Amino acid sequence: MRKTNRASRVNKEKATIQAVFGLVLFLAVCFCIVRCACGRKDYQDFLNDLGMRESSGRYDAQNRYGYLGRYQMGSLALQEAGFQDSEGNWTQLANSFDIYSESDFLASPAGQDAAIEACHIKLCEYIRHYGLDEYVDTVYCGVRVTLSGLLAACHLVGARSLRDALNAGEMVYDANHVSAAEYMNTFAGYDISHVWEAD
Repeated sequence: MRKTNRASRVNKEKATIQAVFGLVLFLAVCFCIVRCACGRKDYQDFLNDLGMRESSGRYDAQNRYGYLGRYQMGSLALQEAGFQDSEGNWTQLANSFDIYSESDFLASPAGQDAAIEACHIKLCEYIRHYGLDEYVDTVYCGVRVTLSGLLAACHLVGARSLRDALNAGEMVYDANHVSAAEYMNTFAGYDISHVWEAD
């Protein structure tokens, strides 16, 4: 009798565990379905797509203009991130990722990811400072402006250049002749609250 009761109890416990696991799995699937249906991508998706667009996702990439890494960061972007000073020297923040040179930076995925996030937080501050977020839901050079599109365009040409272009309603390009409007279109509609609300 005791063996029967014990076996029954074990079977109930197994059934409970299976039910809980099934519920967790069901909720995870529902979350994925809703997220896909909404088409809403988050800041990590933004970084992944930006990295692919800038360097085909290569952390060791360096272009002819001296832009570095997966996100093709130049000296000004590295200064905004706090990784270089105004003279181009690597800072203590960079050193904390064992970065003391360009080659160290190219060999440090963690350092690059931290640098781009810090730079984007700074760019979000500039977007607010220059009032660029007031252009959201307007049309610039045929492209509907979104917050993530603004961030991508600032990444490409800088906040001041973008401000001037938006105010004048004129096209602006980077050194490779890629337009801010193209980046606005490509990177529209991401949820960038991770960096927008960071300060």
